Amino acid sequence: MFLRKRLILTCIILLIAIICPTSCSQEYTTFNKYGFSFQYPQDYSFKEFGILEEDGTTVGSQIQVRPDKGFGGLQVNWYNTRVDEYSMVYYKLEDSLQADFDYIEQSEPIATVDRGDVLEGEKDGNRMLYSYYTVTPMEGDKARGIGAVFHYSEAARFITMFTTNDASCSDEEILKDFQKYLDSFTFEGTS
Repeated sequence: MFLRKRLILTCIILLIAIICPTSCSQEYTTFNKYGFSFQYPQDYSFKEFGILEEDGTTVGSQIQVRPDKGFGGLQVNWYNTRVDEYSMVYYKLEDSLQADFDYIEQSEPIATVDRGDVLEGEKDGNRMLYSYYTVTPMEGDKARGIGAVFHYSEAARFITMFTTNDASCSDEEILKDFQKYLDSFTFEGTS
């Protein structure tokens, strides 16, 4: 059930980003909660939703930051992989990334989702998978971005990230935007 809710919210943020062109901002603010932080443009709207409950909890949440107008934005879904102090839930990166894209593709407002090959990278020494994508809504303009997933085992956090950019952006511009958000991620007790 929580996976379906997460994927529905992923689709919503993609649609919102599609309807709206990138705004540039030089000033940033920091989200700092649940043992991790990241930076996003100060003039972007911020929303947080619960994953397993209505509000964000220490179990997980979805964070959306986007401009009021135009393309752009970031969606972060995170989960505390420590179910209780005696057990861990292990998530498969490949399955999570596949499920996110499959769900987006099956969503009614989306006509097609074309994604590139799954690429491998890392965040602070932790394995990360990511893929470029282009989404075509039934109405409105196409958007492009990167969907990624990584597990930060030291902090027991499983993170999925989706950036959204104007369809005219090059792969290089999309990667630069994605990297800006990824580089700003820090986890409690890390730099």
